[in-house]
Amino acid sequence: MSKARDLADGTFDTDTLVVDAANNRVGIGTSSPSYNLHTVLGAGESNGVGFLNSSGQGLNFYTDTTASNADVFIDQGASGASMIFKQAGTERLRILSSGGITFNGDTAAANALSDFETGSWSPTLPQGGTVNTLYASYVKVGPLVVAYAFMTAINIPSDGNQFQIGGLPFTAASGNTYYYAGGSLSYSGSFNTNVFMDPLVQSSNTYLYFHRNDGNSSHIVNSNITGGNRDLIFQVIYHETL
Repeated sequence: MSKARDLADGTFDTDTLVVDAANNRVGIGTSSPSYNLHTVLGAGESNGVGFLNSSGQGLNFYTDTTASNADVFIDQGASGASMIFKQAGTERLRILSSGGITFNGDTAAANALSDFETGSWSPTLPQGGTVNTLYASYVKVGPLVVAYAFMTAINIPSDGNQFQIGGLPFTAASGNTYYYAGGSLSYSGSFNTNVFMDPLVQSSNTYLYFHRNDGNSSHIVNSNITGGNRDLIFQVIYHETL
């Protein structure tokens, strides 16, 4: 049985291909490979490996040396193509070319998880009055929004305007499928909310309102609950505009 020969360092076309035999490293596009396979793909890109065809389409793995935190990139170079992850030959996750993630072989864009975020928002009284907000936060998963608020020192004018709480973090979807998304009123302080229904989110808008709950089909107006230093805690769940 023949033995493999020890190879000396080799350089081809300066840094097109460099063999560092002493450290068992190969460099492509760099004369000083730092890893077993070290490729430099272009300006600002280092520590990369690329699997590309002659049109530059394929998969790149690299870090961006222009970024202070050295983000790691996996770049699917072909436009219009999804990135698919399989386990034992079965698709488990897909990143759609249009954005969003689907699972277990689902390819429908409508079913893709397109967003996840958390944040704060600022409740307002669009129909008049003043308010202080202790806490107001939201969680958004895809198009579904859960918004929470703890409002204090609410002062409401004595007029016939609809009582509204505005400033929701996203515009509610329109259409019959998503009409009048709602939530729950969990604390009302000095408000007499015996005739309150739970809050309803107005479709195509960023405010919620309340209907009466005493056999009267009208909505709550400012003059029903006039006064100052009122408190409310509530949350609503609704779809944003699609």
